[in-house]
Amino acid sequence: MGAGGLTYAFYAAAAYISGHIANTGWLFILAGAILGFGAGWLWTAQGALILAYAPQDRKGHYIAVFWVIFNLGGFVGGILQLALNFDTETDTASPASYFVFIAVMIMGSVAAFLLLRDPSKIVLENGSRAVIVPLKGVKEEFNGAASVTLDKNMLMLLILFFGSNYFYTYVFNGVNGVLFTVRTRGLNSALYWLAQMVGAWTCGLLLDYPRRTLRARGVMGFWFVFISFNIVYALGCYLQYGYRGGYDRYTNIVADADRIDLTDTTYWYPCIVIILYGFGDSVIQIYTYWILGTLSAANATLAARYTGFYKAVECIGATSSFIVDLPELRVAYTTQFWICWGIFLISMPTTWLVTRKIGTKSVEVSLDGDVVSSAVR
Repeated sequence: MGAGGLTYAFYAAAAYISGHIANTGWLFILAGAILGFGAGWLWTAQGALILAYAPQDRKGHYIAVFWVIFNLGGFVGGILQLALNFDTETDTASPASYFVFIAVMIMGSVAAFLLLRDPSKIVLENGSRAVIVPLKGVKEEFNGAASVTLDKNMLMLLILFFGSNYFYTYVFNGVNGVLFTVRTRGLNSALYWLAQMVGAWTCGLLLDYPRRTLRARGVMGFWFVFISFNIVYALGCYLQYGYRGGYDRYTNIVADADRIDLTDTTYWYPCIVIILYGFGDSVIQIYTYWILGTLSAANATLAARYTGFYKAVECIGATSSFIVDLPELRVAYTTQFWICWGIFLISMPTTWLVTRKIGTKSVEVSLDGDVVSSAVR
């Protein structure tokens, strides 16, 4: 986790250097590639920890606590962006913004190196220990990780994984980056991550509701995600097409003089939409992690494999949305909006097939450490 965190600091430093020193664009590209590896290390380890350490009836709480802490960083970052750029007249962040973020990233990485304990020494809330399967040879471990790609539950959740971060490019480039002044973007970012904290806590409480069975909680969570996300995108549809006559990338372009500022009386509606985009983002993430945690139970090895697969597919989705947004492809923001909503709707039927079977069987681990059945097979 610590090594993965340091790649974020390197990426931020490279972004600053490439933007201020000529002929250094190669460094930014290199940093992006390194960040890809680092993010994989960081988020696979993180996902395995929160899924393996949480008791079955408290997984929603554990995941929500992580998500609140995780998004607290984004919230503070948005506030810093607002404060550091409050009086700027340019459309770019100040140098101080980069340096502050780099320092925070380095501090977090060092803390991971110093504070994380060996999972084998962790006692769970219910007094038991996480299932730590002994490491085997490189070939066996690789085959075990690769076998997840053929797991029927992972295949049915594939579209959900793909779309779980796909909408980030649209929200931050096609909405926040186009409609608002630079200081208002900072405020919007803070509100987006704050809404994620609220959404995560709400969804976590629902998924741990003590008066319902595991299966009933899964069903409630599914419909909560489905209804919440569709409401969010219905409001986003009006922002894209109806608010102030609508806007797009190549038609009805928002001029610099027409960008919305936090002092404008018309700011309230797009502000609400940004907040709800954050809320919808969090409920999808929490529910996805909850499903994976339920499938893997307390098996740290299986949790790591599931999380690694989830994050790999998620990154493919995020990369795809970034490519779609490239100016060379000239994909309109309206088109990107419908792609985001469409991926979510397409993912729901197969997600439901997994959800409705949750709770029918628990994970079993054989004596030699091999996983022989998953929670819904």
